[in-house]
Amino acid sequence: MIVDFTVENFGCIKETQTISFEATEDNTLEDVFIAKPDGETRLLRMVTLLGYHGSGKSTMLNALSTCKDSMFGIYNYRFLSEKQSNMSLNFIAKGLEINYCVKISKYNVHQTITTNNGDLNSFEKKLKVCKEWARNMLDVNGETYLHEYNRSLGENAYIQSRECLKKAKFNNMVVAIDNFGIGLSADYYEESVSDYFMNSKNNLSQIIVATHNKEFLKEKIYRNDSIYFAEKINGQSEFYSLSDFKDINPNTFKRKIYEWAWMGKIGGKSYPSHLHCED
Repeated sequence: MIVDFTVENFGCIKETQTISFEATEDNTLEDVFIAKPDGETRLLRMVTLLGYHGSGKSTMLNALSTCKDSMFGIYNYRFLSEKQSNMSLNFIAKGLEINYCVKISKYNVHQTITTNNGDLNSFEKKLKVCKEWARNMLDVNGETYLHEYNRSLGENAYIQSRECLKKAKFNNMVVAIDNFGIGLSADYYEESVSDYFMNSKNNLSQIIVATHNKEFLKEKIYRNDSIYFAEKINGQSEFYSLSDFKDINPNTFKRKIYEWAWMGKIGGKSYPSHLHCED
């Protein structure tokens, strides 16, 4: 399971940004939302990136995918530049704590791996563990399902979301879904996610989704530490967790907090001019 992912200088993400799956001390939805892959570390089963078009959500998921692919020697140069991108992925697999770092550009790649297992004393052994774990990580773009069948947008969105979450809950997978729930009503979204939580309580699956639809922010299926707002300032994307706002009444309805963010009351307001992303 992912503990956290950090990226610097990747597309419109210039400054160091971190998405963490490590749970805060909050015990909200503890029995369905939290897993302990090593018996102690409390990790979230789901993280949601929320933001308008062009805020950097897809860039974050592309960075995570690029980091994973680099374990197999695969490099998508469409996302790379002459400047070095730095990515660090901390995860727990088979009880091992592993840190995988890659510094990558169009011309150079440098990988480092550290682990708490002294028996893995060679880079090759450590990389093998990383590859075995990464094979259970799936990248999905919600748009790819929308035109395959003669169904409505909503029907296809519902089928797509259920299939993606089904793969996660039955296969101990990490599933990253971009454009999640396009065309899906809030009720169907809630039903799909609730079903994932209730049927994956005994496994170690995780999902990270990106969406711009604030209607999907339902109090009963989110924790404050699982929500990350994406904001673009002067062409650069920043991410921050709802749990960072310590002075907000915890009983405040989360959809209201989301609306406050895009009204600029707690930051996170994006504009159409931010759609342009400087490399």
